[in-house]
Amino acid sequence: MFDEIDYILEGKNAERFATLYSHGSSGVNSEASTSIKVPKVYWNYTCKTILTLEWIDGIKLTDAERISKANLNRKRMIDEGLYCSLRQLLEEGFFHADPHPGNLVATEGGSLAYFDFGMMGDIPRHYRVGLIQMLVHYVNRDSLGLANDFHSLGFVPEGTDLLAVADALRFSFGDVRRQSNDFQGVMNHLYDVMYEFSFSLPPDYALVIRALGSLEGTAKALDPEFKVIESAYPFVIGRLLADPSPDMRKILRELLICDDGSIRWNRLERLVHA
Repeated sequence: MFDEIDYILEGKNAERFATLYSHGSSGVNSEASTSIKVPKVYWNYTCKTILTLEWIDGIKLTDAERISKANLNRKRMIDEGLYCSLRQLLEEGFFHADPHPGNLVATEGGSLAYFDFGMMGDIPRHYRVGLIQMLVHYVNRDSLGLANDFHSLGFVPEGTDLLAVADALRFSFGDVRRQSNDFQGVMNHLYDVMYEFSFSLPPDYALVIRALGSLEGTAKALDPEFKVIESAYPFVIGRLLADPSPDMRKILRELLICDDGSIRWNRLERLVHA
C-alpha cells in the first residue's frame, strides 16, 4: 500500500510498462490491432508526492453510447487488451494488477490507454510457467495434474494428500456441463478446496488473481459474455507450440501424450481448434 503512493516508483512503473507493452501494432492480426497507450511522465514536475502525466483523451469502457458513436470495434479492443494482459502475465511477468474499467479508457482512434501504475506485480518465470500449466490442466479437467501444480508451486503444505486434493477438485468442478470458464465461477469452485486444504498463495499470485478478475470485469464492460479463461486458452496453446524451452515442451507432451505413449486424440483435436 505504501509503494502505491510513491509517485517516483509509479512513474518508473509507467515507463517500464510503456517500454514493454506500448506499441502501434501488436502480435495479433494487424487488421485487428489497436495500440496500447501509456501517458508520458513529466519528470521535471514529478516528485515522491506529485505525479505529472501526459493528458490522454478517452472514453470510459463502460460508456456504451459513446463507444458506439465513435464506431469503435469492441472485439478489437478486447483482443488487444487480452493479448497485452497475457503478455504481461505469461511472457514478461511485469503486470498491471488493477486493470479495472477506471484504469483504462478507449481513445477515439481505438487505442487502449492504461493509467494508475501504483499496484504492479512482477512474477518470476517458474510462476509464469506454473500459471500456464494450471490453465492447461483446468481446461482439460485434469484434477490430479492441477493438484500437483498446486503442490509444486507451494500452495499446499508439504505432506498434503494430493489424491484427496484431486478428488476435492473433481467434486467441486462437478458435472462438466455445469462448468464455467468464467473466472469468478472458477474461483468459486476453488475457494472451498483452498480452505479445506489450507492453501497459502504467495503475494504475487494473489495479485495475479486480482488482475485476472479485474481483466474479466473490464472486458465484460465491452462484451458481457467474455470469459477470460476460455479466451486465454488459444494464446496459451500458441505459447506452448512456439516456445522450445524444456518446461514448455514438457507441458505440451503431458497435454498430448499418455503415460503409455498413446496420443490423447481428444486433446489434440481441441488444440487444433484452439
